[in-house]
Amino acid sequence: MKNDMRVIRTKRAIRQAFLTLLTEKKYENITVQDIAREAFINRNTFYTHYIDKTDLLEKLSNECLDDLKKCLAEKNIPELDDDLLYTIIKDVLNTIEMNAGFYRSMMIDSDSAFFTEKLATTLKDIVYPYISDSTGQEKDLFIEYLISGFIGIIRMYLKGDIKVSIEKLSNFFFNFIHQNPYSLFLKNT
Repeated sequence: MKNDMRVIRTKRAIRQAFLTLLTEKKYENITVQDIAREAFINRNTFYTHYIDKTDLLEKLSNECLDDLKKCLAEKNIPELDDDLLYTIIKDVLNTIEMNAGFYRSMMIDSDSAFFTEKLATTLKDIVYPYISDSTGQEKDLFIEYLISGFIGIIRMYLKGDIKVSIEKLSNFFFNFIHQNPYSLFLKNT
């Protein structure tokens, strides 16, 4: 049991060190030595837990995205209705908020586009079963449009360009989906 706690603390220190470094440097410029120094461990300890910094990044990314999937998998509702749609939007934003440091590091502070692609794929997998197949090819286009917009909003939120609560942000995106986006550009007459 004592060793398990030591391993947990060491991994937590490594991950926190990595996240801290991501706010200071580009991913490409971070070395294992930098991570070890920041975590107050030696390099051999790092290699006991991870193959290299790419392995660390991959595992951190997968954990965050697994959290996202879990929060939505628990719903297990076969049909998408307005209540479920709003809940999905809010749960995704809450989960991202809980790991905001990591998401900010990966989507804003880093040049690492692979995480944004993984996030997009995860969100598409979540939404895909709820969209009607009757739309044919348009289904893929609609999902791409929806997820790209949602990721753009997430990026704005993480950058601090949008200073609202998760509740208000969820309402905004929910209402945006329900409106014809073109109508937002039309003058009220």
